[in-house]
Amino acid sequence: GAKALALYNPMMPEKIWLVNAADGHTLGTCPLYNRAPAYDRHAIEAAMGAQAHDLASKVLPMRGRHQAEAEDRAARMAHNLGVIKAAAAAKAAGPQPDGEGYSLEELAEAGGTRSVASSGEPGAETAAEDAFSFAELAGV
Repeated sequence: GAKALALYNPMMPEKIWLVNAADGHTLGTCPLYNRAPAYDRHAIEAAMGAQAHDLASKVLPMRGRHQAEAEDRAARMAHNLGVIKAAAAAKAAGPQPDGEGYSLEELAEAGGTRSVASSGEPGAETAAEDAFSFAELAGV
């Protein structure tokens, strides 16, 4: 890396200038960091709050980039939990005497699968489908 120098101008104490050590071109400026006195608890707490606010405003765009993916994953997890609970209830109920349904064992023998789309709704056609096998639920 290139070496940089920090220049302080006493006539403009609110910032320092960073310059390239080799050719003297200005790289940028840095704002003045006012340190709170060690004996002033309220000033320290105010400075900590300002730093936390500054950090939160800087990381907000990074967190927002992945928000849609996180919501999508949470919806799929909630749907999968519902499928698991329904399979456990079907296993406890056993086969239907009137033929209006299938038991978990019958679905596992037939190799039935259920696709769960990334939107969390069963049967939705999207590119991000997960195959959810009822055979895996036989141990529920």
